[in-house]
Amino acid sequence: MPYWSPDGTLRLAIEPFEWPSVIRMTEAHVGEETWARSIVGGWLAVPGGSLAFELRARPGGRRLIVAVRDLNPRLPKPLYLTVQATMHERSTFAFLREMRRRCPR
Repeated sequence: MPYWSPDGTLRLAIEPFEWPSVIRMTEAHVGEETWARSIVGGWLAVPGGSLAFELRARPGGRRLIVAVRDLNPRLPKPLYLTVQATMHERSTFAFLREMRRRCPR
């Protein structure tokens, strides 16, 4: 579950608790076509890497690109592969909700 701190940082934690933080990220860095958050740690990731959303113009509309870059998981690879899909899905939907709030039609 995503939790936004007053300073704009984002934590993904296990429900129904606000802890432990499985992934912690910085406040969003917003560019003209990019929103990115650096990964600062948590149970599932060591500091480093980022999660970014890029909105690019293309003929007939725009394209949204979601990119996880330089992720360094803490878990052994077999265990990481077991939980990665759920965590990546949750973080993707959290960012999409944030973008929709900030960029309404």
